[in-house]
Amino acid sequence: MGTSADRANIIASPKKLSSKNIEVINTNRGGDVTFHNPGQIIGYLIIDLRNHEQDVKLLVWKIENFIIRMLLKEYGIKSSRIEGLRGVWVDNSKIAALGISIRRWITMHGFALNADNDLEGFNYIIPCGIKDKKVTSIKSITKKPIDKIKLKKNIAFYFTEEFGYFKK
Repeated sequence: MGTSADRANIIASPKKLSSKNIEVINTNRGGDVTFHNPGQIIGYLIIDLRNHEQDVKLLVWKIENFIIRMLLKEYGIKSSRIEGLRGVWVDNSKIAALGISIRRWITMHGFALNADNDLEGFNYIIPCGIKDKKVTSIKSITKKPIDKIKLKKNIAFYFTEEFGYFKK
Protein backbone atom coordinates (compact mmCIF):
# COMPACT_ATOMS: atom_id res chain seq x y z
CA MET A 1 0.00 0.00 0.00
CA GLY A 2 1.43 3.33 -1.08
CA THR A 3 1.06 6.65 0.67
CA SER A 4 -2.23 7.44 -1.07
CA ALA A 5 -3.65 3.91 -0.79
CA ASP A 6 -7.26 3.29 0.11
CA ARG A 7 -7.63 0.13 2.22
CA ALA A 8 -11.00 -0.43 0.52
CA ASN A 9 -9.00 -1.33 -2.61
CA ILE A 10 -8.00 -4.59 -0.92
CA ILE A 11 -11.11 -6.57 -1.74
CA ALA A 12 -10.11 -9.99 -0.41
CA SER A 13 -10.64 -10.79 3.24
CA PRO A 14 -7.65 -11.05 5.58
CA LYS A 15 -8.42 -14.79 5.82
CA LYS A 16 -8.28 -15.19 2.01
CA LEU A 17 -5.01 -13.24 1.79
CA SER A 18 -3.51 -15.32 4.58
CA SER A 19 -4.57 -18.56 2.86
CA LYS A 20 -2.70 -17.39 -0.25
CA ASN A 21 0.36 -16.30 1.77
CA ILE A 22 -0.20 -12.66 0.78
CA GLU A 23 0.98 -10.02 3.23
CA VAL A 24 -0.20 -6.40 3.21
CA ILE A 25 2.71 -4.00 3.62
CA ASN A 26 2.56 -0.22 3.96
CA THR A 27 5.32 1.66 2.16
CA ASN A 28 6.42 5.26 1.67
CA ARG A 29 6.25 5.13 -2.14
CA GLY A 30 3.53 7.00 -3.96
CA GLY A 31 0.45 5.35 -5.29
CA ASP A 32 -2.36 3.12 -4.17
CA VAL A 33 -2.54 -0.65 -3.71
CA THR A 34 -0.48 -2.98 -5.88
CA PHE A 35 0.67 -6.57 -5.82
CA HIS A 36 4.22 -7.93 -6.08
CA ASN A 37 5.17 -11.54 -6.64
CA PRO A 38 7.81 -13.72 -8.30
CA GLY A 39 8.00 -13.18 -12.05
CA GLN A 40 7.75 -9.42 -11.82
CA ILE A 41 10.79 -7.33 -12.51
CA ILE A 42 11.02 -4.63 -9.88
CA GLY A 43 13.19 -1.62 -10.68
CA TYR A 44 14.12 0.45 -7.64
CA LEU A 45 15.54 3.56 -9.22
CA ILE A 46 17.87 5.74 -7.21
CA ILE A 47 18.44 8.84 -9.31
CA ASP A 48 19.89 12.15 -8.20
CA LEU A 49 17.57 14.50 -10.06
CA ARG A 50 19.90 17.40 -9.30
CA ASN A 51 21.97 15.92 -12.14
CA HIS A 52 18.89 15.76 -14.40
CA GLU A 53 15.81 17.88 -14.90
CA GLN A 54 14.15 18.50 -11.54
CA ASP A 55 10.78 17.64 -13.02
CA VAL A 56 8.71 14.83 -11.51
CA LYS A 57 6.33 14.60 -14.49
CA LEU A 58 9.29 14.27 -16.85
CA LEU A 59 10.81 11.58 -14.62
CA VAL A 60 7.61 9.53 -14.74
CA TRP A 61 7.33 10.09 -18.51
CA LYS A 62 10.89 8.84 -19.02
CA ILE A 63 10.32 5.72 -16.93
CA GLU A 64 7.15 4.94 -18.87
CA ASN A 65 8.91 5.74 -22.15
CA PHE A 66 11.86 3.40 -21.74
CA ILE A 67 9.48 0.54 -20.89
CA ILE A 68 7.22 1.34 -23.86
CA ARG A 69 10.22 1.41 -26.22
CA MET A 70 11.68 -1.80 -24.81
CA LEU A 71 8.41 -3.73 -25.01
CA LEU A 72 7.95 -2.79 -28.66
CA LYS A 73 11.52 -3.36 -29.82
CA GLU A 74 12.27 -6.52 -27.84
CA TYR A 75 8.87 -8.24 -27.57
CA GLY A 76 6.76 -6.70 -30.35
CA ILE A 77 4.28 -5.46 -27.73
CA LYS A 78 2.63 -2.15 -28.60
CA SER A 79 2.08 -0.38 -25.29
CA SER A 80 1.25 3.21 -24.38
CA ARG A 81 0.12 5.63 -21.72
CA ILE A 82 -3.49 6.30 -20.79
CA GLU A 83 -4.31 9.96 -20.18
CA GLY A 84 -4.71 10.64 -16.46
CA LEU A 85 -3.30 7.25 -15.38
CA ARG A 86 0.28 6.30 -14.54
CA GLY A 87 2.02 3.22 -15.79
CA VAL A 88 2.38 1.38 -19.07
CA TRP A 89 -0.67 -0.09 -20.74
CA VAL A 90 -1.44 -2.65 -23.43
CA ASP A 91 -4.93 -1.69 -24.53
CA ASN A 92 -6.87 -1.53 -21.22
CA SER A 93 -4.48 -3.71 -19.23
CA LYS A 94 -1.58 -2.47 -17.15
CA ILE A 95 1.72 -4.22 -17.79
CA ALA A 96 3.94 -1.92 -15.68
CA ALA A 97 3.09 0.06 -12.56
CA LEU A 98 4.99 3.01 -11.11
CA GLY A 99 5.39 4.11 -7.50
CA ILE A 100 7.92 6.86 -6.90
CA SER A 101 9.07 8.74 -3.84
CA ILE A 102 11.44 11.70 -3.98
CA ARG A 103 13.35 13.25 -1.08
CA ARG A 104 15.76 16.14 -1.67
CA TRP A 105 15.61 15.36 -5.41
CA ILE A 106 16.76 11.77 -4.86
CA THR A 107 14.33 9.15 -6.18
CA MET A 108 13.33 5.99 -4.38
CA HIS A 109 11.16 3.06 -5.42
CA GLY A 110 10.34 2.83 -9.11
CA PHE A 111 8.43 0.37 -11.29
CA ALA A 112 7.08 -3.17 -11.42
CA LEU A 113 6.98 -4.84 -14.83
CA ASN A 114 4.87 -7.97 -15.12
CA ALA A 115 7.05 -10.50 -16.96
CA ASP A 116 5.75 -14.00 -16.26
CA ASN A 117 4.20 -13.64 -12.83
CA ASP A 118 0.96 -15.27 -11.71
CA LEU A 119 -1.67 -12.53 -12.11
CA GLU A 120 -4.21 -14.14 -9.74
CA GLY A 121 -3.18 -11.91 -6.82
CA PHE A 122 -4.45 -8.87 -8.70
CA ASN A 123 -7.96 -10.34 -8.33
CA TYR A 124 -7.74 -9.66 -4.58
CA ILE A 125 -7.21 -5.92 -4.99
CA ILE A 126 -8.31 -3.00 -7.12
CA PRO A 127 -4.86 -2.36 -8.64
CA CYS A 128 -3.85 1.28 -8.25
CA GLY A 129 -7.47 2.03 -7.34
CA ILE A 130 -8.52 1.66 -10.99
CA LYS A 131 -11.74 -0.38 -11.18
CA ASP A 132 -12.32 -0.61 -14.94
CA LYS A 133 -8.89 -1.87 -16.10
CA LYS A 134 -7.09 -5.20 -16.01
CA VAL A 135 -3.51 -6.35 -15.49
CA THR A 136 -1.40 -8.28 -17.99
CA SER A 137 2.13 -9.60 -18.42
CA ILE A 138 4.67 -10.09 -21.19
CA LYS A 139 4.10 -13.85 -21.10
CA SER A 140 0.29 -13.48 -21.22
CA ILE A 141 0.64 -11.45 -24.41
CA THR A 142 3.46 -13.28 -26.20
CA LYS A 143 2.54 -16.79 -24.99
CA LYS A 144 6.29 -17.48 -24.85
CA PRO A 145 8.67 -18.22 -21.95
CA ILE A 146 10.47 -15.13 -20.68
CA ASP A 147 14.25 -15.12 -20.39
CA LYS A 148 14.49 -12.89 -17.32
CA ILE A 149 18.26 -12.48 -17.58
CA LYS A 150 17.82 -11.06 -21.09
CA LEU A 151 14.84 -8.98 -19.91
CA LYS A 152 16.89 -7.44 -17.08
CA LYS A 153 19.70 -6.60 -19.52
CA ASN A 154 17.17 -5.00 -21.86
CA ILE A 155 15.70 -2.96 -19.01
CA ALA A 156 19.18 -1.76 -18.02
CA PHE A 157 20.01 -0.84 -21.62
CA TYR A 158 16.79 1.07 -22.37
CA PHE A 159 16.86 2.79 -18.96
CA THR A 160 20.45 3.99 -19.35
CA GLU A 161 19.72 5.14 -22.90
CA GLU A 162 16.59 7.06 -21.84
CA PHE A 163 18.33 8.79 -18.94
CA GLY A 164 21.49 9.62 -20.89
CA TYR A 165 23.84 7.27 -19.08
CA PHE A 166 24.58 5.29 -22.24
CA LYS A 167 26.47 7.04 -24.99
CA LYS A 168 26.49 5.49 -28.47
